[in-house]
Amino acid sequence: MTIATEADPQVGTLTSGRWCTTDGTTVNCATVAPVTTESDPQVGTLTSGKMCTTNGTTVNCTTDIPVTPTNYVTTDTNQPVA
Repeated sequence: MTIATEADPQVGTLTSGRWCTTDGTTVNCATVAPVTTESDPQVGTLTSGKMCTTNGTTVNCTTDIPVTPTNYVTTDTNQPVA
């Protein structure tokens, strides 16, 4: 058995730790991988059943919902009536 070599290799740049892409002709492994974790998370407190607000930097979900389903009735158009 002999080892064959490729007559027209179609591999471009190979960079360790990078993702591979192609232009349809050549494979290049030089693309930075997409972000899988946020490096500067801006989420504060999350509380189930609360409304979220922000101070422009951090999201906090600790605010009471102003109207609950037991505090209003609906009309035929499903618009809240105080």
